[in-house]
Amino acid sequence: MNEPRRHHYIPQFILRNFCANDGFLFAYSKQSERSSVYQVKPKNVFLRKDLYAFEGAGGELNVSLEKGYARLESSVAPIVERMVNAVREGDVPLMSREERGIWDAFFYHQLKRTPDYHNPIIARQNFDKILADGIAEWEAQKGKLSQEKLREFSDPIKRKKIRQQAKIIGLAKSNPEVSRLLAKMGIRILKIVDAKKSFVVGSNPVVRMGPPNAGYLGHPEYEMWLPIAHDIAVSPNGSETGVQTHFLNDHNAIRRLNAKLFAQSEMIAGRSKQLVKSLTRSGK
Repeated sequence: MNEPRRHHYIPQFILRNFCANDGFLFAYSKQSERSSVYQVKPKNVFLRKDLYAFEGAGGELNVSLEKGYARLESSVAPIVERMVNAVREGDVPLMSREERGIWDAFFYHQLKRTPDYHNPIIARQNFDKILADGIAEWEAQKGKLSQEKLREFSDPIKRKKIRQQAKIIGLAKSNPEVSRLLAKMGIRILKIVDAKKSFVVGSNPVVRMGPPNAGYLGHPEYEMWLPIAHDIAVSPNGSETGVQTHFLNDHNAIRRLNAKLFAQSEMIAGRSKQLVKSLTRSGK
């Protein structure tokens, strides 16, 4: 059985909402050997090989997290499509309680699943101490490990595999407190009015905004914007329940959100080559 190896951390159904009319994106990577903006199909960008996989005990490739993300994406894609269509038609998008739960789960995992988000967190952790503590806890409960087994844990290849597995386990977990907060909050939607303006999508796709004293989820002034299309962005709403749609004609506000996306992301993409190029120039 061929397991999926190309793991998108920004779903293709989202990327297609940022494409130009020909189905291509204009992309720019800060770490690529390419020094300019280039055209690319959604299937070939915002992905890494085996990003959500680890080697099982029998040597098999475990891709259960990637398959879980695929199931979530299949469930949320029609919800996002209806949301985008309703807002573009001037209507307020409606969601059942079940659909709202699916949306909240997607938003939560889209926040934490990307390498731009979780790699810095992992880098700050003391893996050697975590592993040593784990071994000590095991030995306290199960008895001493053999010298052969302990030598395995000092092997660099083995340690890399353990670290990857630990990362996957962490990504798969949900935070009940965050889930509870999201369920209580409303949803705020921004719709760009000017057809000549657009949002970009970034490899760290959620932009946090608010005053310094409002830096936590649930605060009425704290915003976490996730662009889901070139003209639409969505944020949890801590000040009101239900769905609130705002039509955005402030070009400076659009630029600020795009500039934040560029600053926090290793890669950005969008439907406008001119927009992507302008962000790369202003961000350097």
